[in-house]
Order: sequence, then C-alpha cells, then structure tokens
Amino acid sequence: MSTGRLDSPMLGIGLMVLAVGVFSVMDGLVKLAINTGLTSVQVVFFRSLFGLLPVVAMAAMASNGLASLRPINTRAHALRAALNLASMLLFFTGVGMMPLADAIAIAFAAPLFLTILSIPLLGERVGLHRWAALAVGFSGVLVMTRPGEGGVDVAALLVLASAFTYALGLVLVRRLSAQETAVALAFSSALLPAVATGFAMPWLWVNPQSGWVWGLLVVIGLLGGCGQLLMINAFRRAEASLLAPFDYIALLWAAGIGIVLFGDWPGLNIWIGAAIVISAGLYILHREQQRRRG
Repeated sequence: MSTGRLDSPMLGIGLMVLAVGVFSVMDGLVKLAINTGLTSVQVVFFRSLFGLLPVVAMAAMASNGLASLRPINTRAHALRAALNLASMLLFFTGVGMMPLADAIAIAFAAPLFLTILSIPLLGERVGLHRWAALAVGFSGVLVMTRPGEGGVDVAALLVLASAFTYALGLVLVRRLSAQETAVALAFSSALLPAVATGFAMPWLWVNPQSGWVWGLLVVIGLLGGCGQLLMINAFRRAEASLLAPFDYIALLWAAGIGIVLFGDWPGLNIWIGAAIVISAGLYILHREQQRRRG
C-alpha cells in the first residue's frame, strides 16, 4: 500500500476529527464494559480480535492484497505490538477507575513524552524553548493528577504510564513507517495483543452479564479497527503538523460521553491542567515546524 499524496488537507482534517470521535466513543464503551465486571485483559482481547477485521478488509482492497500485511522487520513489529498491548492494558484499567474525560486529558501527556524520547531514541535535538514548553506541560499534568491531595492517584498513574508506552510505540512507528505499510503496522499491533491476551483468557475470563455486553465487545473491536484506519488515511492526506491539534478534540468528546453515560463532570483542575498541556503541546508543534523550515 502506498503512503499516498499529501494533497487533500481538508479531507485529512475531516478524517482525523472522525477518527478522534470514533476512538472517544470506543473509550466510553470500554469504560462501560469494565463497569459491568469484565477484566481489562478481556476487553483488550476483544478490542484486538475484532479490531483485526477492518484492517484485513482494508488490506484485501489494496493493490497487492493481503501481502500488504506481511511485516519486514518482525522484531520491531513484535516490540511495537508489545508496547501497544501494555498501553491498552494500562489505559483500560485506569479508565475503569476514573472519569473518562480525566483519563483522556492525562493521556495528552503522550506528545510530551514523545518529544523527550525522540532525543535518545531518534537523535533529535530539543532547544531551550521546547524544554521550557515540556516543563510547562508536565506542570499541567501535575495539576490534573493532584499528587499531593489524598495520596497517589493510582488510576492517574496508570493512564500516565499508558501515555508513556504509547509514546514509545510512536517512536517505533516513526522508524518503521519508511519501510512498512500502514496496514502491516495496524495488523501486527492488533494481532499480537489478541494472541497474548487470548492465552490469559482461561484464567481471567468473566462471563458477560447479558447478550448486549457481547455486542458491546464486538462494537469496541470494530470501532478500534475503524479508528485506526481513519487515522492512517488522515495522515496519508495531510501533514502531521496540520492534523495534530485536532487530536485535542477528544477531550470534548470524552466530556460529553462521560456526562451522558456515567454522569461524570470533569473537575476544574482537569480543564485547567488540560489547557496547560494542550498549550504546551501546540507550542512544541509550532517549534517543530519552525525547525523544519529552518
């Protein structure tokens, strides 16, 4: 599958906004599934298993068919999939313990982690301005997690750890994207977690309470797979620097879904902290654009 031409910015933005919405709905349904008593490992299993279907369907329509799913660097794919598995397990466990909007807001720390990790792992240089923005961004994370109030918030730490492993995975994607197809990356990122969590099912299985919970698990997987494909195609049609700010729409989606499904209203600290993190992320993005132009 070709990488595509970056000649449809408005379509790319539309696909990105839709992808963010799909992922936000999926996260809301994940929280709903865990609230019924299912384990996070079980939800990751179904998310990964049924998430394979849209990816395989997309590959089948490609010019070289299912051959586009074949990885070139299998070890890197395995590591990327392991990081994706860890990120999902941490996030799903954390989101089951806290309001959805809170979890999404804390997860915005991922671009901050990505900037830091790009220094030792990608050899990128970070100047004084971006270091200052990182410091401001992490202060926003502290505002959201409030570590000094009532001890350590385990759920917040789980989501923060998820953001870190997600950022590590993005570093690998940057390295692999030049030689691997997008569907191959999406396929391995779902296949290996499905296999790994599948082995754990005999010990961690919890019977769904009713038929609608089974349907919920199927929908979670399909939404996850479709969301990945939407985001992949968004980045094929527009520059990453143009699309990145639209990822923050997820907070509005999450707030709305949290209020409707769970009656969770984000606290003032979440809005203030998210505003700080988003501002820092946008400034880092701005400096990155300047660096490339210079």
